[in-house]
Amino acid sequence: MCSSDLIMSTLDTLVGVHLLERRAAGRYEFHGLLRLYAAHLADTDDTALGRLFDYYRHAAAVAMDGVHPHERHRRPTVPAVAHCPIPVDDPDGARAWLDAERPVLTAVVAYCAEHGWPAHASDLAGLLWRYLDSGAHYREAIAIHEHALAAARRIGNRTAEGNALHDLGAALWRSGEYEPALVHLERALAIRQEVGNLVGAGDTLTNLSGIHWRLARYAEAAEYLTRALEIRRMLGNRAGEAGTLDNLGVIYERLGRYADAQTHHQQALEIFRAVGNRSGEAAALDNLGVVYQRLGRYGDAVARHRQALEICRAIGARVGEGYTLTNLGAAYDALGDHERAVELLGRALEIRTAAGDQAGEATACSRLGTARLRLGDAVTAVELQERAVRIGRRIGDR
Repeated sequence: MCSSDLIMSTLDTLVGVHLLERRAAGRYEFHGLLRLYAAHLADTDDTALGRLFDYYRHAAAVAMDGVHPHERHRRPTVPAVAHCPIPVDDPDGARAWLDAERPVLTAVVAYCAEHGWPAHASDLAGLLWRYLDSGAHYREAIAIHEHALAAARRIGNRTAEGNALHDLGAALWRSGEYEPALVHLERALAIRQEVGNLVGAGDTLTNLSGIHWRLARYAEAAEYLTRALEIRRMLGNRAGEAGTLDNLGVIYERLGRYADAQTHHQQALEIFRAVGNRSGEAAALDNLGVVYQRLGRYGDAVARHRQALEICRAIGARVGEGYTLTNLGAAYDALGDHERAVELLGRALEIRTAAGDQAGEATACSRLGTARLRLGDAVTAVELQERAVRIGRRIGDR
């Protein structure tokens, strides 16, 4: 009998005698009474708990290196452990592990923050933020970063506090809670400037610009981005420079400066490709598609949006997929293919609603309403537009 067959046979035996319970394919957990007994034993053995938390921290680092290798230098460096279940150079396997272990990782951060392992809490939050953000796991992100913030404040670590404030503010922004997001990000900026974290300050300035963009404060958004661009160019942060250029392009598109917008998105795209940042590449392509829509070049727009969508699906970027489906649907609607537009926009609405992306939900509702109207469904169109207005007013999205 091969080792995998032996393992499965043993697991089946343990399920049969009610020591384990099968929850899903390949997923097991202790029976309730046994779990309570194990928790009692663990409470008396800090060494065992420390090894467990070391394991999850290292495994999360390996998984993130597989999914987002271009940001390896931006994440916390953590000690290795003897055994890790994640194959090297297997992005799909790494993402599957993160998806499966997300509830456990959330619980580990909470426990570490509250029971004397603050460094583990901060490290895990810093390791996971990109996965949580790009996958639209906002509820878990808010919980994880709140615990990391409490842990940092408990031990007086100002750098960790600034990082947690930034990540929490970003998660709140993504979920449409703009005012608390602004408060957290402004505090993060002050701390990061205080401790000399220029890389972090550039990130926070960029996120502050995003909220002001949502609030239709375009001059303020551009000012924050200009400051971020200066920092990132001074530090030679090419990926950060590309992200800032891409965001400036979005501001210029909103101001009707389409030539400037196209130039900035194209520059960002070239840099993202040069540094291997796939999520950035998808965003720049999608934003270029939006500019082409404004210019009436709908065929070019569709081509860019489809390229972006392919990348988003390949890397599991649910946020990007929701954005891109929304824009692709609008492009098909402009081309007169209203049925395809309704299909794509319906999928976009499902993704953005499920993710808790309230601003994205409103945008998808509005565009789906427009497409429905063009098919003659005025009643549904009005309902969708009214839903979009209610969301926009609730979250203050101008």
